[in-house]
Amino acid sequence: MSGPRVNPGAQAERQQLRWLAAGLTLMAVVALATRGLRPLPIALIALATLALLGSAAGGSLGRSAFLLFTLAALALGRLVSWAVLIVLYALAIAALGSLFRVFGMNRLERDFAACRDKTTMFVDVPPLDPAGFRRQS
Repeated sequence: MSGPRVNPGAQAERQQLRWLAAGLTLMAVVALATRGLRPLPIALIALATLALLGSAAGGSLGRSAFLLFTLAALALGRLVSWAVLIVLYALAIAALGSLFRVFGMNRLERDFAACRDKTTMFVDVPPLDPAGFRRQS
């Protein structure tokens, strides 16, 4: 199983932290421009500052910042992937069910009132004839 690289090397860690700081700063600027000074842009600026300090400090502080962001990204990725999977599954099932419904393909349509008199609850029961039994064998 392939997992995330949590030990890419000191130089790669600093570069990833710089890219993270740049991305968080860009998101903070967009949030400031659209929403004004609210908790979200302040939190993004604080995270960008932490990433930039971790990149500049290096050593154990930089490694700690890198691991902190890596673990947070892994947890967030697990949650988001499950949420996306559930939404796509629900949309696929709903789309397929709606398509069947539009074309009148409801194989589970049941006649509950007449089910006591019949051997099956399905509305369109195939005929029981000798030719049908020969086709099954």
